Formats: sequence, C-alpha cells, structure tokens
Amino acid sequence: MHLTHRLARRRANAAQPRSPRRARLALGLATLASSALIVGDALAGTAAAGIVPVANCSLNATVSLAPALTRTTHTVGGNIQGTLSNCSLEGSALPDGGQFFASSLYGPASTTSESLTGQAVIVWPASAHLNASVGNITIRVNAQGLATYSGTVLAGAFTGQRLQGQYQIAQQSNVNEGTYTATVQNVFSTSPLQILENLG
Repeated sequence: MHLTHRLARRRANAAQPRSPRRARLALGLATLASSALIVGDALAGTAAAGIVPVANCSLNATVSLAPALTRTTHTVGGNIQGTLSNCSLEGSALPDGGQFFASSLYGPASTTSESLTGQAVIVWPASAHLNASVGNITIRVNAQGLATYSGTVLAGAFTGQRLQGQYQIAQQSNVNEGTYTATVQNVFSTSPLQILENLG
C-alpha cells in the first residue's frame, strides 16, 4: 500500500467515534476519580472536625522536687513555677505572656524516671481575657529527661477540655534547703502546652 494511502487510513480511523467499550471504560474511570475526590473531602472534613488545639503556649519553668533525686526510686513531692510565651488562641497570636503553676506533685521518682501527679493552674495572657484554668496533671519523665504531661481542666477557662505538652530537662542540680536537699530542674517546651477541644 502506498505511504500516502496508509496515512490517510490512520487519520480516518482516528476520526472515527470511540467504541462503546472504550466509552464505558472512560465513563468508569471518570466515576472512580469523582468518588475518590468525594471520599478525600469526607476524610478531610472528619479530621477538621476532630480534636484540635484551641490554645498553645511555650513553657519555661523550674521544677523543684524533694527529697533530692537519686538512682534509687523513692517518693517525692514538688512543684513547678513557670512562664508562658508565644501563646496563641484559636490560631491568633497573643502579644503577651502568662504563667504556669503545678502544686502538690507527688509520686515515685529517680534520676532516670519520674511519675508524678498533682494540680495545675494556667494563668492565660491578659490579652486573652480568660479566667485561669485549673485542673489535674500527670507527668512522666524518661531516662533522657523528656517529660510528657497531660490532664483535664476542672475549673475556669476550657473546663472539661484536655491539656497536654512536653518539656525537656535542660539543667538539673541539687540544692541544700537547710533541713533537706531538693532537686531543681530548669525545663523548656519541646511540644507546646496545649488545650485540646473535641469539635465532634
């Protein structure tokens, strides 16, 4: 067959309408793609409506524990006093800082681990126009000095919501308080103090 004839036949074939089988296949692929987009949107909506942080702050604090920590696990008591900075409320940055306190901390601890429970008070930045949040707190510290804490707000702003965060022990030393020796830890946030709200 002459070359020009073959080219003409190819062009004619390309101009012909698709077969019913090809049309059904194209329709099926389009429907599948549309379904995937719908499912993706539904999953994104579920994530958006889940548990989200409504307040965030960086924490820098001093932790005091007594009797002083040793290699042997023993029961200690203590407290935390700290400052909050780089705070945000519902995604909006706040220009000022706040305070954080934990009291009546109690539980087994050593130089390689701590398991403490107590009460926490979060004094939010004044610009937030919020009452202080008061709740319980549990703190777990591993051998690398990384603390993970969590609790529930029982009174004040965000009552009923979960609080959580992490801090790292940057420095630790023993201090003679006269009648006893305490361990003092300087800590900073590795994950911000957060208040989590379940949006359903």
